[in-house]
Amino acid sequence: MLEFHPTISVFRKRLQSSGLNLLGTISLETYRQNRTKEIDFCKVWPQAQSILIIGNGGGEFWCQYRKFCHQQPDFLKQSHPLDTFTRQIIEQTARVFDEAGVSYHLFYPFYTEPVWFPFVTLAKLAGLGTPSPLGMLVHPTYGPWIAFRAGVLLPFDVPESPLDLQGKPCEGCLRYCLQGCRGNAADFSKDRIDLERCITFRKAELPCRATCHARLACPVGEEYRYPEDEIRYHYTFPLTLAPSPQGGEGWGDGETKGSPCKS
Repeated sequence: MLEFHPTISVFRKRLQSSGLNLLGTISLETYRQNRTKEIDFCKVWPQAQSILIIGNGGGEFWCQYRKFCHQQPDFLKQSHPLDTFTRQIIEQTARVFDEAGVSYHLFYPFYTEPVWFPFVTLAKLAGLGTPSPLGMLVHPTYGPWIAFRAGVLLPFDVPESPLDLQGKPCEGCLRYCLQGCRGNAADFSKDRIDLERCITFRKAELPCRATCHARLACPVGEEYRYPEDEIRYHYTFPLTLAPSPQGGEGWGDGETKGSPCKS
C-alpha cells in the first residue's frame, strides 16, 4: 500500500466516492526517461514534479453520470456532457489542494483540449494497466473496462506506483480477444488488432458500430463490464472522430452487457 501525501489521500478518497477508483502516480523524471516525442510537461506547467493519473475501473462512474443527467436532463443538450461532468467532478474534488494551500495543474484527455496528452503512456508508467492485443491497457481486476479521465501535475515528489503493481493479465492468455473479433481486424501474426481495419469495418458494418466483440471476449474483469448504454456511447461517439485508413487524428478510447448501475 502506497503512503501518499495527506492531501493526496483525501483527494483519493473523494475521487473513489465519485466512481473514480483508479489513481496512479509517476515522477516527472520517470516520464522524461520513458517518453519519446511526447509532450514536455514543464512547458505545460513549469512547477511540475509529479503526475497523478485518475481513472475508473468498471461502470460506477458512468452510473453516477447517468444519475446526474436524470436529475438534470438539460445537461445532455450540450455537445460533450460526459466531458463536462468529468471536469466538474475533478475540479470540485481538487479543491482539497486549494484548502491545503497546494498548487496544482489539471489536464484532460478530451477531444476539445488544445493540447494532446499521452494518457495511455502515463497510465502504463503509473502501473494502472499493461498493453494488450486490443490496443488498450488491461487491468488485472477490471480487465479492459477502464478509462483514464484526468491528470494532475503537482510541485512536489510523490511515491511512484510500481510498474509491476498490477501484474500482466495477458501473459499466458489464449488471445480470446483476437478470436472474438468480428471485424476481420485480428492480426494473429502480430498479436494485435489492426486499428485501420477495425475502423473501416466499424464504419461500414452494423455489428461493430456500438460494441466491440473482441473486448467483450476478454475474460479478465468480466464482472466489471460497463453497462450496455455506456458501451454503446463509447463505441458510437468516437466513430464521428475516427481517422480514415489513410491516417489523420481523432480516434477515441472505446468503452457491453454490463453490471447494473447502483442507484
